[in-house]
Amino acid sequence: MLACLPGERHDLGLLAFGLALRARGWRIVYLGPDAPLDTVEDACGRVHPDLVVLSAAARERVRPVRDELRGFAARWRLALGGAAAQDGVPESDGVLLLTGDPIAEAARITALARDHTTAGEVTA
Repeated sequence: MLACLPGERHDLGLLAFGLALRARGWRIVYLGPDAPLDTVEDACGRVHPDLVVLSAAARERVRPVRDELRGFAARWRLALGGAAAQDGVPESDGVLLLTGDPIAEAARITALARDHTTAGEVTA
């Protein structure tokens, strides 16, 4: 599941990431820019995604929702992309930080999913 953090309207990087994932066989649910976190949570409850990727080009989009993201990461496998991943929520909070280009990060996510599948976990 892909969405931009609340207030974030820059979604080209997220779209590119989604296309790169799709090319690797992932099924994509795209919620788009400026997605309220409760909307993302509701969609997760219906779809049960293997991974939720939230993105923001503006780092200041993370600060108002930092605590919500930690709680979200406790319920869903969560990644944060865009410039917000540079100084957003620490990975120790259960959030995978996607700091590279969309194609490289799609390859990394796919490899991680393959590794988890090999270990017996359910992923994409």
